Amino acid sequence: MFRLLRHPLPILAVFAIPFVAGLVAWPSLPVELLPSLKYPRLTIVTSFGNASSEEVESLLTRPVEEAVGTVSGLRSMTSVSSEGISSVVLRFNWGANVSLAAAEVREKLDLIADEFPRDVKLPIVEHYDPTDSPILSIALTGPQDLTTLYTLAKDSLKPELETVNGVATVRISGGLSQEIHVLVDQGRLAAQSVDLRMLVDRLEAANINFPGGSIIDGHMELPVRTVGRFKTLEEIGTVSLSSGTEGGTIRISDVAEISQSHTDRSSICRVNAQPAVLLGLIKEPTENTVQVCRRVLERLGGLVNRLPKDARLDVVENEAPVVEQALKDLRNDMLWGSFLAFGVLLFFLRSFESAGLIMLSIPVSVVSTFAFMSFAGVSLNMMSIGGMALGVGMLVDCSIVVLEAIHRKRGQEPDGFKAAVSAVNEVGASVVKNTHQARFGCSRL
Repeated sequence: MFRLLRHPLPILAVFAIPFVAGLVAWPSLPVELLPSLKYPRLTIVTSFGNASSEEVESLLTRPVEEAVGTVSGLRSMTSVSSEGISSVVLRFNWGANVSLAAAEVREKLDLIADEFPRDVKLPIVEHYDPTDSPILSIALTGPQDLTTLYTLAKDSLKPELETVNGVATVRISGGLSQEIHVLVDQGRLAAQSVDLRMLVDRLEAANINFPGGSIIDGHMELPVRTVGRFKTLEEIGTVSLSSGTEGGTIRISDVAEISQSHTDRSSICRVNAQPAVLLGLIKEPTENTVQVCRRVLERLGGLVNRLPKDARLDVVENEAPVVEQALKDLRNDMLWGSFLAFGVLLFFLRSFESAGLIMLSIPVSVVSTFAFMSFAGVSLNMMSIGGMALGVGMLVDCSIVVLEAIHRKRGQEPDGFKAAVSAVNEVGASVVKNTHQARFGCSRL
């Protein structure tokens, strides 16, 4: 092994290959503020109308706990039964495959779905991930009412922004969603001998799109659908309920008032004390935060021109400048630390060659690390760059120990090559052991 040290070209190639690979991988590394952490935790949420907490516990929470209690890798399980809501939290061991665990949980829940009461909604399995938080928040404001702004954000802005490369989904909060209200008059309903359940069933049966088979024309097969969705409020009123006592037809408009309104508000968003609709953009896990934000901001320029009069789009939160500034500060700290280390080494070693050799190893090691980060799927973030800064410090410490040992051996051995080999044999094992212990200690912290 040490014979190769007499041939500089192979040694140069050993260090040049990862260095060049790091230069190639550097631009494609994802840039984030914090690393992606997958918490080994799943939450099962089940809704049951206005049921009491006792009913929720006996009819939902306990069956769910019994069904998922045998999921592999489960460490602990807690539950909360409140009015109309059952919440069961499953915690797994760190390193467990949460995706496989979620699939197993859904299989267990499917086996007991038929045992739930009729009004119970299907359980929802949620997985908390900090990277699901929006990287960019855009506020839509204007003189229009909140219903119009919400419809504009949902039908126009959301589909357009989701086509931007790197955007996974767009969450909308605030605003008012349109809703049709059928206000039944109980007196008229009873006078016509019509049951409320019948009215609900007739509405559901009339407001559907149903497949009607297919038509074969030569070599073509055309699908046929029965389109029955309501388009106007008047169509809802014409739905027939039953025949009257005098031979007429009783329709929904005879026993109810139909109006267009909005759903109950579940969130309120204001920008500069003005009501607004907020669009939160969530990026794909492997994408670069800074680049995705830049693409979205470029797309906003075209969307603003298509908005109604006096409507505005304002960026209220943007994670890209925060990420860039944090990484810039870390980079500057590493550079200043390297220059200070070079000055200290030059002052104490009294050798420009020795100090320059140590400082040359720093950029080679850092850039080479980018290649391994790309292979391992690690992003550039505060934690990874902080780890590299710590590694640079350990690199300088180890280099000083090795150089000091070589300098001492050269006083005993006239052949510089043999002195270097002897020094590395003497301190190499200790340097590797201490470096490993320091890395292990930091990982435990």
